[in-house]
Amino acid sequence: MKLRPIILTLLVILAAAAARSAETLTLTQDGKTDYTVVLPENATPVQLSAATELAETLRAISGAAFPVKKESEVAAGPGAKLLVIGPSETSKSLLGDAADEAATPYDGIILKQVGSSIVFSGHPVRGPLYAVYTFLEDELGCRWWTSTESFIPKTDRIEAGDFDVVYAPKLIYRESFYAGLMGEKNARIAAHLKTNGASETIPPELGGHHKYQYFVHSFYTVIKPEEFLDHPEWFSEIDGRRKIGGWWGVTKKMSELVPAESLDEHGTQLCLTNDELCQTFLERVRKDLDANPEATIVSISQNDCRGPCQCENCAKIAEEEGSESGPLLCFVNKIAEGLAESHPNVLVDTLAYQYTRKPPKTMKARENVIVRLCSIECSFNQTLDGEFGPSFADGNRRPAPEPENRSFRDDMEKWNEHADRIFIWDYVTNFSQYIIPFPNYRILSDNVRFFVNHNTIGLFEQGNYQGATGDFVQMRAWVMAKLLWNPGANQKALMEEFLSGYYAPELTPLYMRYFDLLCDASEKSGSELGIFQSDTSAWLDLDTYNACAEIMDSIDAKAAELETADPERNAGLLDKVRRERLSFDMALLLDYNRFAEQAQSEGKEFRAPARGEMPAFCDEFRARCKAVGLNRYSEGGGPDRFEQYLSDIFEKITGGTAAE
Repeated sequence: MKLRPIILTLLVILAAAAARSAETLTLTQDGKTDYTVVLPENATPVQLSAATELAETLRAISGAAFPVKKESEVAAGPGAKLLVIGPSETSKSLLGDAADEAATPYDGIILKQVGSSIVFSGHPVRGPLYAVYTFLEDELGCRWWTSTESFIPKTDRIEAGDFDVVYAPKLIYRESFYAGLMGEKNARIAAHLKTNGASETIPPELGGHHKYQYFVHSFYTVIKPEEFLDHPEWFSEIDGRRKIGGWWGVTKKMSELVPAESLDEHGTQLCLTNDELCQTFLERVRKDLDANPEATIVSISQNDCRGPCQCENCAKIAEEEGSESGPLLCFVNKIAEGLAESHPNVLVDTLAYQYTRKPPKTMKARENVIVRLCSIECSFNQTLDGEFGPSFADGNRRPAPEPENRSFRDDMEKWNEHADRIFIWDYVTNFSQYIIPFPNYRILSDNVRFFVNHNTIGLFEQGNYQGATGDFVQMRAWVMAKLLWNPGANQKALMEEFLSGYYAPELTPLYMRYFDLLCDASEKSGSELGIFQSDTSAWLDLDTYNACAEIMDSIDAKAAELETADPERNAGLLDKVRRERLSFDMALLLDYNRFAEQAQSEGKEFRAPARGEMPAFCDEFRARCKAVGLNRYSEGGGPDRFEQYLSDIFEKITGGTAAE
């Protein structure tokens, strides 16, 4: 029988089997195989990895050893049993007119059954490897949840067939910006999930990743703030005076060297109409690109603050174009024009961010310029289409009384008229409090599809990139990566798939109900869901808290029961469940006094430890954080501040009383 993912219900399995034709291939029988994995004569590192991954995973599933040979060592005639890694002469011969490998778009895959053989091919950078991953997942039921946890089914008989996949993602740049997908240690899971962003440092043999020269907010990377001393005319003129400053504030060194009236603690930019600055900037970028030949994108973008130049020339362009994006795009186009001559394969990335988010009236980005639009001001309990997301329980949507993201949507649509290449910097976490629930669960796929439908070709989803524990960060990283690869995927099904496979199927409906309750509360509160919220007081009510607490208690009990009943299959389940509960318990700690006072005044239940029991609860919470390595609560609140942060919270609840 053909293997399917373990989380599918019996009805889905039967439906899939009925829809599938009878022509299947038996790849292994009784732990043996007649198939050979075939490589081109001069295989690339990616093709070698694809062949190795395919052979080793098939062996892990069935115990059968699949030989790997070059195409000159095998006969590809009728009836041959080959697993062909393309593009190659053999794959070209087998595919014939059925698929044109040479025309495959970037990151596209070809996965086809041809007679008794299978072709794994596509765009040469990553296509053959992605085709192998797709086959192992969609056809054989393998799953890679995190860098350390996966599911590989076991059977001595593998059957496959009746599939024909030719697919290319619309997003050529896909970055699920979570700690679990970043860096060399997570390269393999990032490759399995088909992400390829700058932080996902995937080695060449696994397809590599997009490499930047600089990475956003690059003005003061190229032009050093200290240069203000010799060239104040290169920097922003504000209120009639050239000024220097940055988001980090004013350094002691600068305060000693620069007159106080020339310092701006709020931050400044560059004078984008200064010709000498532009030429110097271009020369330095060229030099840095020459030293970094692997870079395919260079960021020429504003500092992470405001303070645009108000000199006569800059102000004139801003006024004519109706936006500060005018002077910025004018400057970026000049740099891009110069780089087109010296570095024709490098794209220039700039930001449409905060004060530059509004597009210009007439100016257009050059063909080699990427405009990266940022959604930082949006409310994330609504879709960008101005709706609330569909309920996980019934699929119904509750209309939003006031579309809070209308201005962003308008800017997005207008930028489509001014730039051929659109990237998005989107936000999917709460930067002021990573740990507490952030009820944007129901709008993720809607927003990804909105971006793609508005000509976005690169999407950076900034999640909790600083910790492995938070608001279901493992699930979020996995689901987001899947949506970036296939924006048309069903988000609910993806969430249920992860919850069932990573935790246990029995817990899935409980978690989905928990997510629904939190989203309902946020929507009904009437408040915007921004990305800088210190607690849940704006949207979480006592009744919803109690309902969620009951669900979390049920999940704890069920996880303990499952692990006791089958400790091998459910090893570590209770620990994972309790790790996820830290998010909900942090919300309790932050709002304990509010809930306790409301429960007392209104005579309502409060499903939490009594105040006299809270010292012990706080001590246990601290111990649970240490056990999972949780030592950061916000983007700016590092490990050095975490202990004091917890102590301050505990003090407000317990009055300083510690458990013995």
